[in-house]
Amino acid sequence: MIESQLQDRPVPSSVDRPSPSDTTLGDYAYTVIKKQFQALTKQKQNVLADEDPEHLHKMRVAARRLQSALQVFETVIELPKSAQLHQVRSLGKALGKLRDLDVQTAAITNQYCPQLNTSEQETVQTLLKQLQKERHQAFAAVETLLRSPYKKIKAAYEDWLTSPQYGAIAQLSLAIVIPDLVNPLLSALLLHPAWLISAQSGEASPDTADQAMLHDLRKALKAVRYQSEFFEPFYDSAFQTWIAELKNPARRSRETPRQRRFVKNAALPKS
Repeated sequence: MIESQLQDRPVPSSVDRPSPSDTTLGDYAYTVIKKQFQALTKQKQNVLADEDPEHLHKMRVAARRLQSALQVFETVIELPKSAQLHQVRSLGKALGKLRDLDVQTAAITNQYCPQLNTSEQETVQTLLKQLQKERHQAFAAVETLLRSPYKKIKAAYEDWLTSPQYGAIAQLSLAIVIPDLVNPLLSALLLHPAWLISAQSGEASPDTADQAMLHDLRKALKAVRYQSEFFEPFYDSAFQTWIAELKNPARRSRETPRQRRFVKNAALPKS
């Protein structure tokens, strides 16, 4: 009944609709979640080795993508307790804190330090030591997570992938429900109040409430990009180009509140 009603309503012309027999919503959710889970677990040993920050970056991205998949398909799948969104989010936050410290340290060392005189660099070195201390603590937290709670998450996903459980709508054709999955993501992004900041007050100052709103928009852009990328194969090149363009504003607003406080307190040049 539901499927016949969905088939009768229009689907955006940009969607390259596969035949209804191609795949179900549940099958596609399984494929996406399995891919993100494998990307996450692939990096564990390299992250614990702590020799190349790129592995941490990849694991953090994989955790974010898995979170995005769980949000998109939350009504499609039925996960065990240890595999649910809040468990993955806790892991992602720990990875993110460690990664942010690496990014901040690299930015200060490579971008700001070369512009400073000797006395200013001495001040920076003191602050970098503090960041290194914080990183040591953050890595210890990640190490603890990857040696205990992570094992429960991993086992729960392996169990689910072996014997997946679904909600009632999992049987629907993916081709029919794609617009219902994608449109809410885009609507929430396009209605974000931060888009109005430049029109209302000009360029936002890092010290205003606007900056927090812009930071939230950056996170929303990244989340929608991850979520929409799951459906790229079903849309034309214009949609794929638009998804790629979402990276640009996120990159331009990547500076974190911690970096801004660091620059302000140390009296470093912002250019």
